[in-house]
Amino acid sequence: MHFLNRCTQASITALSFIVISYNQVASAAFISPLRTKQGMVVSANPNASDAGLLMLQKGGNAVDAAVATTFAISVVEPFAAGIGGGGFLLTHQAKTQKIEALDFRERAPLKATRNMYLDSQGKVRPGSSTNGHLAVGTPGTVAGLYEVHRKYGKLSWREVIKPAIALAQNGFILSRVVTPRSLPAYEARKKVILSNPAARAIFTRNGDFYQPGEKLVQRDLALTLTEISKNPQSFYTGRIARSIAADMAKNNGIITLQDLKAYKPIWRTPVCGNFRNNRVCSMPPPSSGGVHLLQMLNIIGDTDLKSMGWHSPDMLHLLAESMKIAYADRSSLLGDPDFVKVPVTQLINPAYGKLRRQQIDMQRAKPSSQVKPGDLQTLQQFTQKPGLREYQWQFMGNTPQQCYRWSSQMPEISPSPLNGAANSTKPASSRLPYRNAKSVCSSSRRLIAWGGLTGKQRVLPPLNQQLLARREEIKNLKVGSYESMETTHINVIDAQRNAVSLTFTVNTGFGAGVVAAGTGILLNNEMDDFAIAPGVPNAFGLVGNEANAIAPRKTPLSSMTPSIITENGRLRMAVGTPGGGTIITQVLQVILNILEYNMDAGAAVSASRIHHQWLPDELRVEPYGFDIMTIQELRRRGQNIKEITPWGNANVIIVKPDNTLEGATDPRGEGAARGM
Repeated sequence: MHFLNRCTQASITALSFIVISYNQVASAAFISPLRTKQGMVVSANPNASDAGLLMLQKGGNAVDAAVATTFAISVVEPFAAGIGGGGFLLTHQAKTQKIEALDFRERAPLKATRNMYLDSQGKVRPGSSTNGHLAVGTPGTVAGLYEVHRKYGKLSWREVIKPAIALAQNGFILSRVVTPRSLPAYEARKKVILSNPAARAIFTRNGDFYQPGEKLVQRDLALTLTEISKNPQSFYTGRIARSIAADMAKNNGIITLQDLKAYKPIWRTPVCGNFRNNRVCSMPPPSSGGVHLLQMLNIIGDTDLKSMGWHSPDMLHLLAESMKIAYADRSSLLGDPDFVKVPVTQLINPAYGKLRRQQIDMQRAKPSSQVKPGDLQTLQQFTQKPGLREYQWQFMGNTPQQCYRWSSQMPEISPSPLNGAANSTKPASSRLPYRNAKSVCSSSRRLIAWGGLTGKQRVLPPLNQQLLARREEIKNLKVGSYESMETTHINVIDAQRNAVSLTFTVNTGFGAGVVAAGTGILLNNEMDDFAIAPGVPNAFGLVGNEANAIAPRKTPLSSMTPSIITENGRLRMAVGTPGGGTIITQVLQVILNILEYNMDAGAAVSASRIHHQWLPDELRVEPYGFDIMTIQELRRRGQNIKEITPWGNANVIIVKPDNTLEGATDPRGEGAARGM
């Protein structure tokens, strides 16, 4: 017995040493936050944060600083985001305590068709939705920035673009610290860049990317930004638009002057919900971010996470199972609300979260094959607004070959005026109906699709073959499979406590890998975020179905999750991150680190992360981020653990109880917080 006691004591001592050592390693990796009193800008690049801070120092407000930072990011992080892409933002106005959401996401061109990336046998043509001019959606960044500045900016439009023009004209030194956001890290994209003369001339020299410590100059982009500073509509109706359209026509792209002229950003109502004593607001569809952030918070509900312990097996298991459920719902229920009825009210209903919470076994992980998307019949029970109509699927069988018929009609967006932004999408007499009702029959072996824009029947190849082919293509797009350092996020809070939380992107690294000749504008490959075929994953491994099918002027589904949190009407936090399909779970964990575990901003964005997105059925964890005992326990519960390269580049600004500001950027990137 004495021997057993000694062994037990030795085991406890060893375990304590492991835990203490792990905590010391984790703590050593945590960065210290910046604390200021007046205003703060946080972004993924020091040059961009400096541009935003300069606007605050000149007497500008949060919107001025956010616009300046965004334009600067377009110059210094061309591989991640730019004026050839699009995004979403939330604003908080201190005087009215009003939070608004602006959608300036890319849209499908008028000539886009649902099967445009499939060959005559129904197979996905490798690279067609990710490389080259055909992969480009109509850009929205310039229109979005001009719209929010027109409505809320204080400084002149020319003033807020000046720093970006200077960075492009004079050049900037690439960081000497090599990170996943350094140009050389995109070796897998070099072949695509080299194949486009305009992109090759800007980003490479003698066949290689510019290296850390070297200066990158973008004179064509400087001229374009100068023209935008004088007339932002040039991007959509003037010389810049004509240059983009001409480059498209020359290279088999489908964006035309008509697409550019018709583009306008859309003001949308943010999705908001309560968590503990806080009001969490985020981006509504066509981003899935806000809906599923709130859904996961609702699944957690009143669970006492503190008593579970931070990063304990129970806490991590609950998060992982919540993530599976949310991403399962995302795969079939989310899309562009101007084209499909998305059951937002039901998905963010706390009662629906409780129902889903009851389906979680805390001792055993449920295989993704057994985690089903919410069916609309069940979701209708959680409709809070009488008369709310959702798009409907009629169940046609309960065999392994499940067939669904979509009974709703998808309207086109009505033609829009050149200037200004829409408050909503209204049907017009000239609206084109989405032709033919559609049905999709699926089995584990084959997919058959009817209808769509062509009205022709297509027999798709075995799904597993498409998944394998797509996965190989994805490996060539990313530094790490499925994970993304692309996209970028910006947070700004000013002295009056106005706030902006903004995420924008060109999608994968260097977007479509093409620059519109003579403009310096790197173009996005956002068309890949559509469901290019039922059940076939996009570049981030996320699957989609009919709700996210391609259609003219439609917006592809996104995971971007710019978020603003208040407490009793008082601004509490602005938060967001890049990271492809991991964005939503990153934001969730940063929020929980702060609200539930009382971490400061630095610790909250530094802490190790997990991610599960339903498919593939794997719980991704960062190497050395969790102690061995925890990982073993999660495996015992059935979690399929996969260690991958650290992901994301989150940043956050917190308003402390004494009204001071505390901000930090992710140590996984090279960002910076700047304040005054």
